[in-house]
Amino acid sequence: MQQFPEAYFDWLYIDTDHSFATTARELEIAMHKVKPSGRIMGHDFCIGNVVTPVVYGVVQACNKFCVDHGWRYEYLTLESHGHFSFSLKRILQLSPNLVTWRSLVPLNARFEW
Repeated sequence: MQQFPEAYFDWLYIDTDHSFATTARELEIAMHKVKPSGRIMGHDFCIGNVVTPVVYGVVQACNKFCVDHGWRYEYLTLESHGHFSFSLKRILQLSPNLVTWRSLVPLNARFEW
């Protein structure tokens, strides 16, 4: 992925060794390679492989990535074998010049009816 320019892809799909470290690193790279409206998707969104006891870090890496970088889950699949797929998208930031009701009402405002 690293050889591609930033904001090159509409979406990327990650499915490698499923460790926390590798998944976290791939997500960090992928967020720069997808367009602002792009998606990062991946497989094996589960705690591990129950047939051969292997712990995965995909869930933890995705959760940390979303919190740290302002992304959110868009979709999760439900599959009979338990190895789900995910889709992440950026949480769009509002323009600082956009007036919303929250910007008009102070956070400590008290209303009496």
